Amino acid sequence: MVRAWFSVVPLVLVGMVVGMLACGDSSEDVGGLIGPRRGGDSKSPEQALSLNRSACDKGAAIACYNLALLYQKGTGGAPKEPARAAALFERACEGGVALGCADLGAMYNAGAGGVRADAVRAETLFERACDAGAKSGCDSLVSIQDGQCTRGDGAVCTKLGWRIANGTGVPKDQKRAAELYQRGCDHHNALGCSNLGTMYETGQGMAKDIDTAAKLYTKACDAGENLGCTNLGLLYADGRGVTKNVRKAITLHKEACDAGESLGCYNLGWMYAQGNGVPKDRRKAEELYRTACDGNEMAACYNLGWMYEKGEGVEVDLDEAVALYKKACGGKDAMACTNLGIMYRNGSGVPKDAARAAQLHQRACDGGEILGCYNLALLYDSGEGVTKDEEKAAELHQRACDAGAKSACTALGLLYADGRGVAKDAQKGVLLHEKSCERGEPLGCTNAGWMYETGAGIPKDAERARQLYKKACDVNNALGCTNLGVMLDTGKDIPKDQAKAAKLYKIGCDGGEPLGCYNLAIMYEHGHSVSKNFKQAVALYRRGCEAKEPLSCNNLGLMYAGGKGVAKDLTYAVSLYERACDGDQALGCYNLAVAYETGAGVETDATRAQTLYQRACKLGHTASCP
Repeated sequence: MVRAWFSVVPLVLVGMVVGMLACGDSSEDVGGLIGPRRGGDSKSPEQALSLNRSACDKGAAIACYNLALLYQKGTGGAPKEPARAAALFERACEGGVALGCADLGAMYNAGAGGVRADAVRAETLFERACDAGAKSGCDSLVSIQDGQCTRGDGAVCTKLGWRIANGTGVPKDQKRAAELYQRGCDHHNALGCSNLGTMYETGQGMAKDIDTAAKLYTKACDAGENLGCTNLGLLYADGRGVTKNVRKAITLHKEACDAGESLGCYNLGWMYAQGNGVPKDRRKAEELYRTACDGNEMAACYNLGWMYEKGEGVEVDLDEAVALYKKACGGKDAMACTNLGIMYRNGSGVPKDAARAAQLHQRACDGGEILGCYNLALLYDSGEGVTKDEEKAAELHQRACDAGAKSACTALGLLYADGRGVAKDAQKGVLLHEKSCERGEPLGCTNAGWMYETGAGIPKDAERARQLYKKACDVNNALGCTNLGVMLDTGKDIPKDQAKAAKLYKIGCDGGEPLGCYNLAIMYEHGHSVSKNFKQAVALYRRGCEAKEPLSCNNLGLMYAGGKGVAKDLTYAVSLYERACDGDQALGCYNLAVAYETGAGVETDATRAQTLYQRACKLGHTASCP
């Protein structure tokens, strides 16, 4: 029987950072969808009127709207009855027809058609129509509110500015929004001052100006706007635009929170979670996040969900984590959608559902969360929950990498190295791994190191490989430590140092890299730079085997077969060879074949032995070949 030796690990694709159900299969005896059809016979106005009446009476809101138009204009066989039209528009509006709200608003705004003029009622209806997507409602609302703002209503200026800043039913225009916030602030609306401060702080619609932002937040806070107080607190905490004063920051956040401003509770919770200016107290942070979440501050719901998922300051409660992530995701917190997607992908706290995970990652990606794009790319690459599409995976990884997701850069590097979804380009692949490495992703360092060590489509450079492995190992990347250990153990293009290699293998093994355990076991078995110790070798092979490293299973089998460090047990040795063979390890198949051929631990079976020799041969073990 033979023994395995060292192994350098090839490129490894990073896993998930830590959904839409498919229709049934179609077949020839199941009909498909029928496309639109045009009716043959036209209907008389009287028939149309009757049909709309009947449908409206049965609760069809769109029919009520159509009927209202007929009575408003006196057409289609209906008498002109404005009051009746108004009642029908109201029914349509209540039934969810946005145009019903808009047209009823127009009647109240004009005081025509049997309704008394009511500007407040008209504005409410236009706002409802606009929020439901009716352009005519948005146009009318903006016209009314613009007039009110011009006449000096600061609250309306701010309200309209918010709608335009967020593009809610109207084209987004940050410059116009800033002008409206300025007018609101000038007309003594404190929220307008606070919102304008945020635009100066972030540079939206104008040049970034932290000093002006601080002055505006101070003005808003002094006028009683709690949002301005907590925003000012953030500046004091960081010393931006004001002299740093963490105690003042805490006071401002607390006052805002006590006054009912959810964001103040969230920011104060963050300071307790980080121990910034106060003793670190995750339980207190949890209480404040809960208050903020109850006030619909979605970042607080997300943080609270994370705490329950990870058991940070609270007992792990996956059901609660899922509920909080769902609330936050529904409130458009893209990171919550990402984390919820990961839970669905892994079946953590919810039934495993890759399709649902894909939906959630898509939602996160569309919401600007780059990790959503990255995780969605992984699903497209593997074909989990979506149709496998390597080009789509590459496109999403590129998007995430460009936006700063370091893991996406190394995942994209793998695609270029293999030519999957993109034209094969090893040079571009290694550059992407190095880019990821420079951003602090140790797997990028390890993958780039492997390419330089093996010359995988690029010129070999052992020294560069050593540097990259070391950089990965310095931040406790188990695979980087293991691969650096291999270079030092074998003296492969660098000075040999087996004592240092043993230390690196131990770091790799303790960090969860099974090949680190395997290689260290080899050293203990043979006494390479460490004292020979069969029991220690067995323990290490066992760790590697339990981590599904087939080489370790094979060598552990050899230890049991030879009674080295353990009581001799040929039957158990056979089971270990089988595990190694099932893991496509040629030596495991070979040793299993020998066992069946000689009857060592199993009944002799020449046919089974021959099959196993053939498999070992196909897996590259030449001694097994005829």
